[in-house]
Amino acid sequence: MVLSKKRSRHVIEEIIALFPDAKPSLDFRNHFELLVAVMLSAQTTDA
Repeated sequence: MVLSKKRSRHVIEEIIALFPDAKPSLDFRNHFELLVAVMLSAQTTDA
């Protein structure tokens, strides 16, 4: 399923409207730290 740019933008706007105060739970200060945090989070379990 491929969404048009217009439809994609609408979906994103709806999500932002539903969750206006959403914040990432990963702690990072720059793009490299975000990359490493995502890679490490994929290796951990939630249990």
